[in-house]
Amino acid sequence: MTSLDVTVISAEKLPDIERFGKLDPYCSVQFQGLKKKTRVIEDNDVPVWNETLTFDLKGVPLASNDEIHIEVKDHELIGRNKVVGTATIPLRNLLKGGEQTQQLDVTLKDSNKRELPSKVKLKITYKPPPGAKSAAGGDTGGGTVVAQDDEEDEEDEEEEEAAPVEVVDPNTGEVKVIPAKKKKKGRRKKSRKLSNKKQPFQIRIKVLEARQLQGTNIQPLARVNVYNQTKQTRVKKSTHSPFWNESFFFNFNMSPADLFDELIEFQVFNSRKLRSDSLIGSFKMDIGMVYDEPSHAFIGKWLLLSDPEDNMAGCKGYLKICAIVLGPGDESPSIKAATQDESEDIEANLLRPAGVTLRPATFNLRLFRAEDIPRMDSDVIEGVKKVIGLGDENKEFVDPYFIFSFAGKEFPSMCERIKFIIKDWDRISNDDVICSSILNVNSISAFGENGLF
Repeated sequence: MTSLDVTVISAEKLPDIERFGKLDPYCSVQFQGLKKKTRVIEDNDVPVWNETLTFDLKGVPLASNDEIHIEVKDHELIGRNKVVGTATIPLRNLLKGGEQTQQLDVTLKDSNKRELPSKVKLKITYKPPPGAKSAAGGDTGGGTVVAQDDEEDEEDEEEEEAAPVEVVDPNTGEVKVIPAKKKKKGRRKKSRKLSNKKQPFQIRIKVLEARQLQGTNIQPLARVNVYNQTKQTRVKKSTHSPFWNESFFFNFNMSPADLFDELIEFQVFNSRKLRSDSLIGSFKMDIGMVYDEPSHAFIGKWLLLSDPEDNMAGCKGYLKICAIVLGPGDESPSIKAATQDESEDIEANLLRPAGVTLRPATFNLRLFRAEDIPRMDSDVIEGVKKVIGLGDENKEFVDPYFIFSFAGKEFPSMCERIKFIIKDWDRISNDDVICSSILNVNSISAFGENGLF
């Protein structure tokens, strides 16, 4: 059975949030919207559960962006259960091929995302379906790895006839024909048998935008090649983050067996340059790959652009697209451009060509001081704290701390903003936000021929 087994072993150093008595802790684990929990251990701030929570994957392998969310709560007979701490654990390290087991000491965070001294000990076991492949080695970035057209799949091979070879005998001068050996030709494994009957198909492509395109003073345009048809967007002047929002339709009357093996190629060019070297980056995928997706579509998917001649050149930028393959009787999903949610993990919604080397990036932030920070607690709140004995006699100052956040994991990143927040720590209520600021990455970086910075 394909499953994900999470064994919740124990917890330690849980904060005492009870005014009377001790904690009654239990742990819940959430995966893909399904939540399971352990039993409640009464009056114990060092609980030992040793319980295994099993999630049936129903034959579907884990994706590189899957994660589990754990939550330790204090059980209450009356009122809501109080959250002691939470943590999110990515499951990418389990995608190494075959059954994998990982033991972790996970640090919990409070409701304000600050780390606690509390730790939860877990054991996670992943049992993949038969034939499931491991994640591409050497890549630590998020998203889905897509094999390009020149890569072979060894799981489904067929023999290909090679042309005979003519050889001249040096002794007699006669020409002899030697039949060549049959060689194996790699073919992409098909999940089902495809029809050879011709059918009408329509492929709809929407090119939304691009980010972090490499080059200096570029005027980008996007080109889409589907089998033997080519269409392109308008030229955008002097920008590394063009917004096109243009749709293209490609009509074919072909059999699925022939059409689904053809390629969709996305290319971004710099229109200022000569045609010989105007390509910034490209991405290729099978038409059948799109058709195998739910609703036969990729909606709002990011593509990592690379140099087709040099995988070691790294990322050349990112392109956001929608792709739909419609056959007889298929209904088209909506491809209206949606506003970007700040909480969305952009890099998890990314298709990456296999073999492209990504560069990690490090931000070094030196924090000096803050001035003229306003007092956040009102006189009424201060009076309440004084009555219940939780406040100082007269709090004239704040208890500030600084939060630095950036969602990017790869370089160059699609995440273009760095966020700074200063909060006032509060013992009995949620911490107050004193102020915040947004810094655009482009304001501390510069584009060149070889990329950002």
